[in-house]
Amino acid sequence: MFFRFGAAIGLIVIVCLIGIAIEKRNLDLRRELSQQHARSEEFREAHARLRLKTQQLGSTSRLMQDIPKPEPEIAGTEHIHLEHGASIPLLRWRSHSSRTVNQRNRSTLNVTR
Repeated sequence: MFFRFGAAIGLIVIVCLIGIAIEKRNLDLRRELSQQHARSEEFREAHARLRLKTQQLGSTSRLMQDIPKPEPEIAGTEHIHLEHGASIPLLRWRSHSSRTVNQRNRSTLNVTR
């Protein structure tokens, strides 16, 4: 009889200790979760501050203030004068197709020699 009573008391103690361990683990997980939520809020606020700072630094009005005046072009270039007084330099293009045709002719001449 004493053996059964001791086994029942031991079983109750073991169940209580397991319950205490589970509750402790549960509280640890809740604490960790609340810390993660707090860090998440801090990161969101920091992200919002940095996004606002980026928008302020990259705003058009700020960027347009820092543009230096264009320097005069090479004296030999021709310009197109527009109605409002601005001038655009003309570009001198070389035909890409004429260069490739000349290069092909040279390469075929080298091969036939």
